[in-house]
Amino acid sequence: MEKLNIFQKFIYSITNIKGYLVFLREKTAKGVLYILLLSVIFGGIKGYDLSRDVKIYFDNARTYLEENKNNFKLENGKLTIGTKPILKEEQNTLLFIDTSYDYDQYDQNKLAQLNIEKYMTSTLIFRDRVIVNNNGKQTVQKFSELGFNLDVNMIINILSATTLVMIILTIFTIIQVFIGNILWAVVLALAGLSAAYWFKVKIRFKGLYRISLYALTTSIILDTIIFLTRVVIPFFDIIYIVIAFVYLILALKHIKEEVSEEELFIIG
Repeated sequence: MEKLNIFQKFIYSITNIKGYLVFLREKTAKGVLYILLLSVIFGGIKGYDLSRDVKIYFDNARTYLEENKNNFKLENGKLTIGTKPILKEEQNTLLFIDTSYDYDQYDQNKLAQLNIEKYMTSTLIFRDRVIVNNNGKQTVQKFSELGFNLDVNMIINILSATTLVMIILTIFTIIQVFIGNILWAVVLALAGLSAAYWFKVKIRFKGLYRISLYALTTSIILDTIIFLTRVVIPFFDIIYIVIAFVYLILALKHIKEEVSEEELFIIG
């Protein structure tokens, strides 16, 4: 059986359907290791890019707090930071502060004018809460739910730990990409059972799972490119799995032509 190094596997999984015969005959652990390496590379790229945006936000917030230490106060669930609204934009981040109002009292038309959808990361701070939008996911924290008062120096120290935050965020993204694609491969293999039945390929789930791990390669690359370019594509999750499914179908058709039923029973 032909042995492929990681670079060859990467190229074959995208450009050479015949390579899927090799993937089928390998142990599942090698496919999982392949996804782990892709996750470290592409998840690391995504994590670093995201953490760089977060670092910009942290640096802006820390600078602002250092300049307004005497005007900062968080007591009884109400935040006060100076008297004038603050709006800072840099690259893909937005920081907006207006502690003159609670969120529910703020003019929603003015809020809409901020156009937060165009930013990768946006932070809106009002008197009663902070709203963080990160890559389309929103987190709301009401100050009344904290249950304690905050010291401005403690916040500045936390915001100074940007290197640690970048490392943690990058590692978290790698883990997220790895687990996500391990689960996507399960979904793909389950869908592959129907495709195998349709094409009359007598392959079992474990064989489908092995080739599904490699069929995700192009989707992983495309997902990273879209993430870096900040392009928003509706229903991209569906596109992600459809691309991988096309590779799986092409691999099944080739396997049917090249692998006997007896060998499939043994290896797949």
